[in-house]
Amino acid sequence: MLRNIKHCILATDLALFFPNRAKLAQIVEKDQFTWDNKDHRLLVQAIAMTGSDLCASSKPWDIQSETVLAYIFWVIYSKEFIYLIIS
Repeated sequence: MLRNIKHCILATDLALFFPNRAKLAQIVEKDQFTWDNKDHRLLVQAIAMTGSDLCASSKPWDIQSETVLAYIFWVIYSKEFIYLIIS
C-alpha cells in the first residue's frame, strides 16, 4: 500500500511524465498492452496522476482557493476527530 502511495506521489513529477508516456505509447503501438500486467497498470496510473495534478493546479484562482481551503479544513478537523476517537 505505501509503495503504491509513493508511486502516485512521485508520478506527479512532470519530468517523469514524458518517459512514462513514451514507454506506454511503445507498448500500445506494439499492441502488447494488457491490464493483467502490473507494469502496464502502473504506467497508466502514473500518467493519470500527472494529468489529475495538472488539472488541479490549472483551475482559476477563485476556484482553486476554495478547494485548498476545503482541503485544509478537512485535514484539520479529520485529525481532531480521529484524535477524539483514539483518546
